[in-house]
Amino acid sequence: MAKRKVVDKQVSILKFCRTGSGHEETLKKEVTVIDLVSDNEQESLFVCDSEEELPYQEERSTQFACPVCEVDIAHLSLDDRTVHVEACLVNPNTKKVLYRRIKTTGVVEQTKKKCDRRPRPPIPDEKILSFENHTIAVDAFCYAPHPAISVYLLTHFHSDHYGGLTKNWDHGSVIIVTPITRNLLVYKFGVNPDLLLSVDYNQTIEVPHTDLKITCLDANHCPGSGIFVIESPGLRYLHCGDCRINKPMLESLMQIGRFHKIYLDTTYLNPLYNFPKQEIVIDELCKLLQSKMETMQFSQQRVIDFFVDRKPQKFLIVIGTYLIGKERLAIKLAEALQTKIYCNEEKKNVLSQFGWPNLDNLLDTHNPESCQIHLAALPKLNKDYLAEQLKTYSRHFKAAIGIRPTGWSVRYGKPVPSLDAMVAAESPEMVYAAISKHFDRFREDNKARVLQIPYSEHSSYRELFYFANLLEYDELVATVSPHNQDEQLAMLREFKNYDRLCIENF
Repeated sequence: MAKRKVVDKQVSILKFCRTGSGHEETLKKEVTVIDLVSDNEQESLFVCDSEEELPYQEERSTQFACPVCEVDIAHLSLDDRTVHVEACLVNPNTKKVLYRRIKTTGVVEQTKKKCDRRPRPPIPDEKILSFENHTIAVDAFCYAPHPAISVYLLTHFHSDHYGGLTKNWDHGSVIIVTPITRNLLVYKFGVNPDLLLSVDYNQTIEVPHTDLKITCLDANHCPGSGIFVIESPGLRYLHCGDCRINKPMLESLMQIGRFHKIYLDTTYLNPLYNFPKQEIVIDELCKLLQSKMETMQFSQQRVIDFFVDRKPQKFLIVIGTYLIGKERLAIKLAEALQTKIYCNEEKKNVLSQFGWPNLDNLLDTHNPESCQIHLAALPKLNKDYLAEQLKTYSRHFKAAIGIRPTGWSVRYGKPVPSLDAMVAAESPEMVYAAISKHFDRFREDNKARVLQIPYSEHSSYRELFYFANLLEYDELVATVSPHNQDEQLAMLREFKNYDRLCIENF
C-alpha cells in the first residue's frame, strides 16, 4: 500500500492568531476524561490506532478557545480539537477537559497558554464573499470583528467551522444557518435565537437590510449541512462548505446556471481517494451483514449459551460516530436488520434536534442488550473497545463488529490511472466484494473486529471530477489547504477540459 501523504485539512479555518510573546505557565490539573457517547468518565478518549488518525500537519501555535470550556486548544491537532470540543458538548459542566496521554495517577502536566490577551487575527480573504454593496463572512467566528461585515454564514455544525462561536459572540447582526444547525447552536451553546436566520433546503430568503438573496441546498455532509447560493444584482456565488456531491445536487446547481465564483470543498482532491458512492456503500454493507447474520456459523459452543433464556444474536454492531454525522448509515443498517439503535440520553437529545421521526423511532436509551446496533465515539473504536463491549453483553451477542465509516482511513482500491477510468461509477458488485473481503478476515478466535468501510461525508476524487466539469463558472476557489491553491486549481482545470462527461453517467 502506498505511503500516506501527510496533508492539511481545513487549514484556512484553523489559521488563528499567531503565537505571541506572552509567557506560559505549567500547571498540574485534575483530569476529567469525557466519553463522546457515554457518560462514563473513566474511559479515555485517546484510544486510537495511529494509522486511523486523520492526516494533518502540525500547525503554528494560534489562539483558539474551546467554545464550551474556553480553554485554549490551539496546540492540538484538528482531530484532537474536534474530540475536545465534542467531549465538552457531551458534558458542558466539566470545567476543564484535557487531551493528553493519561497517567495512572489521574494527574497530567499541561502547558496552559494565556491566549485572552492576544488579539485575534483578521478574517482571511478566502472566507470573505464581497458583493457590490455588502460583504459576508463564511465559517469565520474565531477572527477579529470586521468593520464592514455584519452578515455571517455557518455552513454546518462541525467544530472546525463553528470554532469561536459562543453564546456571547457579538461580531455581527445575523448568522445564516439551516434549521438543524440553528437547533444545535441553541441547544448546545445557548446562542441567542434572535441572532440566527434560518434557511431551509430548496428555499430562498432575502437577507434583511441588504440586496442579497440566499438559496440553500442539502450538502449531503452531516445533518443540517448546506451549500449556499448567494446572489446580488449582477453576481452569483456558490459556497459548498463541506459537502458530498451527488446527482440531485449537481442537477439542481446546473439548473441555476452560471456562477461567478465557486468555493469548493477539496478534501479528497487526490486520486488515492476514489471511493464509491455513499448510497452504494450503505446498500452493500447492509446486504453483507444480513447475509453473514444468516450464514455465518460459530463452531465452538460457549458455556454461557446453556444458561441464557434467549438465544444470543450473532453480532453486536458498533458504529463509530462524531457528535453528529454517520446517522444515515446507522438508520439504514437498523432498518435492514430490524433492530433499534442504542445510545445514551445525551446523545439522543442531540439527535432529536434533527427532527427526523424515522431516527427518533429507532433510538433506545434503556435496553442496550436488545439493540443490535450501538453508537460509539469514532476515535476510540478499536479491537480493545469492542472486546470490552462484547464482555459486557456476552449473554446477548456472540461477536462484535465495529464499523469505522471514514474516507481518511480507507484507501479504496488503487489510484485511478487516468480520467477515463473515472467516467463510470464502480458497480455494487465490486463494492460488495471489497467489503466482504475485509470482513472475511474475521476469525473465530478473535470475536471482536473493526470493519473499515469507504463511507465518507466528503466528496470523492471522481465526484469532484464531475462537479468541476459539469458546472459553469468563472472562478473556482479550493477551501481546503488554500496555500496549495495553484496545484489544486491545475488539477481542477484538467477536469474542466475533459469533454466526455454527462450527468446521466454520474
